[in-house]
Amino acid sequence: MKQIVLIIMVVFAFSACKQNVKKDNLNKSEQTKSVDNNEDIYNNFGIIKIQDELAENIAYPADSADVFFISLRDIGKYHGKVCPGIATGYKMIKDVLDSLYPNSIPQRGQIQVISSKPSDLFDIAGYITGARSFFGRSEVSRGDLVIDTTLNPHQFMSFAMVFRRKDNNKAFKVIFHKAN
Repeated sequence: MKQIVLIIMVVFAFSACKQNVKKDNLNKSEQTKSVDNNEDIYNNFGIIKIQDELAENIAYPADSADVFFISLRDIGKYHGKVCPGIATGYKMIKDVLDSLYPNSIPQRGQIQVISSKPSDLFDIAGYITGARSFFGRSEVSRGDLVIDTTLNPHQFMSFAMVFRRKDNNKAFKVIFHKAN
């Protein structure tokens, strides 16, 4: 199993790009520039494409039949916020999926996610991959969202996640180290 190690810093590029000036005090051209900067920040994280074969059963247009495009902004809407940890986790999940499926689109329902403890990123990984713990599409992904405390037993300020393709067992382990 390949391993990816990420360090999550409190000071992160996403938060560093925020301006401390209230928009009320900016003129229209400055407001537009500020909005454009925020769009650039979100766009820098890229888009996750994931295929969901069951989506063909609903009336999607034929050209996009079963492929979803998930952005950091979508994750913010789902999760209720975007903070440095969420942004870093989104990027990590995107990189892992790109590594698990280097020449194709990831398949929702074909990815198992195992975490050393519950977390926001564990929830987001389930949202993106379609993995579920108990409920959901039992014929596809029930039991694919798992907590395994033995993954990272000695690290107080970190946690680990494993992403595994069910069709070929290729997997990546990611360890998050939180730093102040």
